[in-house]
Amino acid sequence: YRTFQTLTEYLTDSGLDLTTPFPLWSDLTAKFRWGGAYTKRERSFQFRAFQYKVTGDLFQTPDVLLDPDNIGKTVTFAETSRLRDRFSGTEETIAGYGLFDLPLLRDQVRLTAGVRYEYSLIKVNTADDQNLPRAERKKNTNPLPSVNLIYSPRPDMNLRASWSRTVVRPDFRELNPSFNFVAANDDFEPFVGNPDLVQSDVEN
Repeated sequence: YRTFQTLTEYLTDSGLDLTTPFPLWSDLTAKFRWGGAYTKRERSFQFRAFQYKVTGDLFQTPDVLLDPDNIGKTVTFAETSRLRDRFSGTEETIAGYGLFDLPLLRDQVRLTAGVRYEYSLIKVNTADDQNLPRAERKKNTNPLPSVNLIYSPRPDMNLRASWSRTVVRPDFRELNPSFNFVAANDDFEPFVGNPDLVQSDVEN
């Protein structure tokens, strides 16, 4: 076999972060942080595979069997690629967040708490095992809260207790049912995606 892979990706990532200070108690100043972000990713991928077809004496040495003069005569190539071996996809994420940064005890105890709200849309156009077109759409909206309590018993030490929620969304390759090879452990391993994958919700 001989295989060829072509991947093209475009990524845009933009965000806006603002901080508004406001007075708290005991002459302490708290902060309200807020902002938004927008990310868009576009990817196209094509995998082509060709198989040698050899006629004649297969017991010849490789340098004789694969002589350039034999290519197209006793040695030909047949493309074994399928429609599902290519895909195009887009992923858009729109997010906004708000966060309070509150000093509870000067230079000792600080609390940060907030939430990030994300809208995500993943589109993948590929094909199934029968080479029929298949369009996958993964749309999610997720509030992702977090709380951090930081205690500083001395200037060079922090003790932190944290709780948060995050998500892990499937990548384009993981949603595409194409059979291809990926680099892993200093070698190439076969990889087949699953269009029915959904995002994972994680609590930390």
